[in-house]
Amino acid sequence: MIEALETRYSRNVTALIVAILGCLSALSAACASPPSLDSWHQIAVGGLDRNYLVHVPPGLDPNRAPAIVLSFHGGGGRPIGEAYITKMNPVADRHGFIVVYPEGTQRHWNDGWKEEDPVDDVAFISALIDELKKTYHADPKRIYATGISNGAMFSERLACQLSDKIASIAPVAGAIRTPIAAKCSPTRPVSVLMINGKADPLVPYNGGQVVGMRGPVLSAAAGVALWVQHDGCRRNSRASLPVVDKTDATRVRLELHGGCNAGNEVALYSIDNGGHTWPGGAKYLPVSIVGLTSRQINADEVIWSFFARHPMP
Repeated sequence: MIEALETRYSRNVTALIVAILGCLSALSAACASPPSLDSWHQIAVGGLDRNYLVHVPPGLDPNRAPAIVLSFHGGGGRPIGEAYITKMNPVADRHGFIVVYPEGTQRHWNDGWKEEDPVDDVAFISALIDELKKTYHADPKRIYATGISNGAMFSERLACQLSDKIASIAPVAGAIRTPIAAKCSPTRPVSVLMINGKADPLVPYNGGQVVGMRGPVLSAAAGVALWVQHDGCRRNSRASLPVVDKTDATRVRLELHGGCNAGNEVALYSIDNGGHTWPGGAKYLPVSIVGLTSRQINADEVIWSFFARHPMP
């Protein structure tokens, strides 16, 4: 069901792009290009040609190696859809980092749900990071990963299996897959920021089966405990954040764990009444299907602030 819902979302986004650009298909090679500093690229990995969309902010400082934020679409989604829903590009323009939107095979990321999945997406991202270092002279200590839903779950897998290249992660509306959690063995501490709606109708906040019997995930609390253990965190605090929009029924609680082995942090933003959505992002399906989108925080700004504080040591 989750992929079916996000496929419907992707179709809506495609229709929007077609209307704006006058294309026959948002991903067709015959399409007009996205804005001038956005470009599609391809890399061959594991016998497959893998695509990714790059957004380079105008006025990027040529004298400083840029940070890279990898932003992963949800199941059934596509890179343009991820850019539309998250609104990460304007944040990149304000703060001067590059956003890269990789594309999964068959609109899906191998997040560890199916052991028999033949596609090695971890190898794809490892090779992509190497390519970004060469092409954009990216700072190897400032490469980060975020994403929504299936993309969020995949970012957690990357933190477990590619910690030598990923500095920090920020999964949104997702959770770590139980099979991945059981064998998670990062080679270094990884800072982790989780954003989860407590009323998410697709990925259960309290753990269990993803809607549609698409495999089990840990609860938000168990996910935090996993990373706190891996990172050796010794302090924690909890606070309710100020209400900035009284017309919004959601409320935000922050749980922050510090005093970790490498100066990193583990944080959880729990959204009371929040759904399977990106806080501050675009609404992509009716509330009756995915729940409420919180306007109390802007996930993009929160995520970038967290990333900026936690490069790789």
